[in-house]
Amino acid sequence: MVSVTNPPIYFDVTLDKVSSDDVPKTAFEFSGVTVTDYSVSKVSDLIYRLNISSITGTGRLSVSIKESVNEAMYFEPKGSSNTSYVDVVSSGTGVQNLKNITSIDGAFNNTCYVSAGEVYCSGVKGLPSFHYHVTPFYPKRIAEWSGAKKVCSGDYSTCVWKNDGSVSCGGEDPDVMGGSLSSDDVPASTAITNAVDYDCGQMHSCAVVSDGIGDEAEVYCWGANTSGEIGQGVTGSFYATATQIAGLKDVKSIKAGHGHTCIIKSDDSLACWGYNNAGQTGQIAGAALNTPTDVPGLSNIQSIQLGRYNSCALDSADTLYCWGQNNRGQLGDGTTTSTHLPVSFMTNVTDYVIGYEFICAMNNANEVFCAGINAYNRLPISGLVKDDTVTTPTKLVLPQVPKKIFASRESFCITYGVDDEALCWGESRYGQFGNGFATLITSPTEVTALTSPVDVSSGYNYSCSITNTNTVSCYGDTWFYKLGNNVYASLDYNYHTPADILTPVANPVEVGTGSNHTCARDNTGQLYCWGPRVLLGINNASGVANTPQAVSGASNVDQLSVAGNSTCYINTLDRVYCFGYGVYGQLCQGATDENNSLVPVQVSITGTPSKISSAHSNHCVLAGGSVYCWGANQNKQLGNLGISDSFYGSPLSVFLPGLATDISVGYHHACAVVSGEVYCWGEAEFAQLGSTQSTGDHVSTKVVGLSGITQVFSGYRHNCALNGSNELYCWGDNHAGQIGNGEVGAPVSTPYKVSIPGTISKVSLGRSHSCVIATGKQYCWGDHSEGQLGLGEKDYMTPFTGSVVQYSSDYTEFPR
Repeated sequence: MVSVTNPPIYFDVTLDKVSSDDVPKTAFEFSGVTVTDYSVSKVSDLIYRLNISSITGTGRLSVSIKESVNEAMYFEPKGSSNTSYVDVVSSGTGVQNLKNITSIDGAFNNTCYVSAGEVYCSGVKGLPSFHYHVTPFYPKRIAEWSGAKKVCSGDYSTCVWKNDGSVSCGGEDPDVMGGSLSSDDVPASTAITNAVDYDCGQMHSCAVVSDGIGDEAEVYCWGANTSGEIGQGVTGSFYATATQIAGLKDVKSIKAGHGHTCIIKSDDSLACWGYNNAGQTGQIAGAALNTPTDVPGLSNIQSIQLGRYNSCALDSADTLYCWGQNNRGQLGDGTTTSTHLPVSFMTNVTDYVIGYEFICAMNNANEVFCAGINAYNRLPISGLVKDDTVTTPTKLVLPQVPKKIFASRESFCITYGVDDEALCWGESRYGQFGNGFATLITSPTEVTALTSPVDVSSGYNYSCSITNTNTVSCYGDTWFYKLGNNVYASLDYNYHTPADILTPVANPVEVGTGSNHTCARDNTGQLYCWGPRVLLGINNASGVANTPQAVSGASNVDQLSVAGNSTCYINTLDRVYCFGYGVYGQLCQGATDENNSLVPVQVSITGTPSKISSAHSNHCVLAGGSVYCWGANQNKQLGNLGISDSFYGSPLSVFLPGLATDISVGYHHACAVVSGEVYCWGEAEFAQLGSTQSTGDHVSTKVVGLSGITQVFSGYRHNCALNGSNELYCWGDNHAGQIGNGEVGAPVSTPYKVSIPGTISKVSLGRSHSCVIATGKQYCWGDHSEGQLGLGEKDYMTPFTGSVVQYSSDYTEFPR
C-alpha cells in the first residue's frame, strides 16, 4: 500500500480583503495537535498558503484564522466562517487515508469521493466552487452532502445524488446547477426530491423521478441545451431548473454525457438524444437530436455509460457494446474509425467506465482491460508510454486487486481491499488525487527537452529558455499568452515541456520573465515583449499580445530585467529605462509617482549602471559599487533606514559595508555581494536573509557561511549564490523543494550546497522553482505543478501514487 502523506500539510486560504501583500503568521491559531513549525506564503492576490512543516501529537489538527491583526494589516476571510481541520494519524505519517469509498468522479482539475456516505473533494481549482476555502491538496468534506449515494462532476458543477432521493449541486455557473446558491458556503438544492437514478454530463444533468420503477417514472433534465440534450424538442439556451421531458415515462435508468443523453426503458431497450457528431446517439453521425430516439440493434440492456462523444451498454449476457467516437481506438475494435453501430468491447464484464478518449472494463476475474489514449499515464499497461494508444482492450498491471473501477475526465481509479481505499492514475497536477503535492522535484533534474540552452529565466509560475539554435522556448503557466505559443489557459495544457514561441525573435541573446508578460532581447539590442499590452511598452493598453511586440524606442538594449508587471533595461549608452505598471513607484519618476507608462521612460541614476535586477514591484541598479533601489517598501526591501513609506518612486541608496559587485532582487527582499560575502535585506520570515530572524530589516544582514562569492540570485523567497569555485549554495523558503536539498518543508536558513554537474553559466530563480545552465545542459527543481520546470508529464504522473488521504472539514471553514 502507498504510504500516506507526511508533513508538511498545506492549507490554501482565500481572503475577501487584505490591506498588504502579506498575511502574518500570527493570523493563524492551532489546537488539538501541536504545530511546532509553519510558514505563510502568498499564492495569488487573495490566496495565501499555510505550510505546516512540523507537528507533535495525534488527533484532530484544527486551524483558525483571525479576521484582522491590526489596522495596518487588515484582512478578512471571504465569508463568515474561519475554521477547518485535518485528522492526523501520527506525527510521522500525517493525514489519514480515505476509506470506504463507493463513488469517484472528477472534471479536469478536481476529484470528488463518496466515503461512507460523506463527500470529499480535492483539486487546486476544484469544483464545486463553494467550500473552496482551504487547502485542496487533501479531500475536504462537504458537510451539506452528508448521506450521499453518488457524486458526479461536470465542467462547471459538481452534483450529489443522496440516499433520500434528493439532488444537490454546486459550481461556477448557476445555469447548470438546477438551483441557485443561497451563499458561497451552501450548495444549491434542485427541485428533485425523489430520484431513483441520476447522472451528470459536461454541462447538464438528468434524473429519473418516481415513487417506484414503472409508469410513474419521469425524466427531468437541466443545464446546457446546446445540442438538444435536455430533450425538449429544441436546441439552444439553458434550463436553469429541472424540466420534465413530456411524454417520457416508464424509464429505468438515465445517463448524461458530453452533450448527449441516453435512457434504459422498461423493456430494457435504449433511447438517446443530443449531440451526434460521431454517432454517439446510435444514429448515423450528423445533426443533433433534440428528442429521445430509439437505438437499434441492442436489447436486454442492464446498464449504460456515456463519455465524451461515445456510449457503452452492458447486456444481460455481460457483453459490453460501445459506439461513437473512436479516434483513439477507444471502442476497442482494433480500428480508429468512429461508428454509430454498437461493437463488442468485451465479454464477462462486471464493471466498466468511460473517460476522456478511453474506455475500461473489468471481467469476472477482477482483471481490468482498457482501450484508448494513455494521456497523463493514466493507463498502467506494461510497455505503454504517455500518449500511446491501444485499439483493443489491453490488460492493466495493477498493484492491487480492484473491487470497483472509476474514470474521471483524465484519470482512472480503482477501489481495493477490505477498507475500500482508492488508487488513481493520470492527471494530478492540481492535487485532485488528494495525496498532497504530487508535482515537486526536490533536487536538480535535467531538462532533456532543451538542446544546448544558453539562457534561462524563471518567472512566477513559468520559465523560458534560449537554445543554441537561437530559439526562445517557454513552459509553465499559460495565462495572458505569456508563453508565446498561442495557449491562453487552454485545457490542452501543453506547457509542461518547452514549446517554441510561435513567432520567433531573430537571434535572441537574453530572455526575461515576470508574472504575466515575457520579454526578449536580440543581438542588435532590440527589445520585444508579449502578454498584456499594457505591460509591453508599445503605447497600447488594449488586450493581450500572443506574439513578440517591438518595444517603442527601445534600441541598443544591453541588459534586460523583468519584474512582476514592469520592465527595465540598460542600453549601451548606460541609460536606464522602465515601462509598465507604476503603482508602487516602479518606474522611478518621482518619490510619490505611481503612474503607469505605456512606453519606456528614463530613470535618473547617479553613476554608471553596470547591472539591473528586478522582481515583483521592485528594481535595483548597481552603479559604481553603490546599490540604488525603488518601488515597493512594505517589507523594508528598499534597504534605506530613512524611508518608512510603503513605496518610493526615486532611487534610494542602500547602506552596505563596502562596494558591491553584484545584486539581486527577490519578492520582498534583495541581496548584494560585497567583498565576496552576501548581504541581504527586507523580508526575513522565510529565512531569505540567511538567518533565523523573522522580522524584516532595512539594514543588510550578512549571510553566514559564504565566502568567495561572485554572483547572487534571488527568487520569490529564496536565494542562491555562486562562488569562484563554481559551487552553488541556496537558502530561504523551501515549501516546494526549491532549495534543492532533496527535502520539502521548513525554510532553510543555512546555505545548502547544491550538487550540479558541470560548470554553471546561468542561474535563475522563480516563485517556487530554480533553474541553472551548466555545461550546455539545463537543470531545474522545485514546484512543477504548472509545468514550469519543463520536465514533462512523465516526471509527475507516476503510477501508483494516488493513495487518497482524508481531509475533513466542519461546516464552518475558511471561506473561498
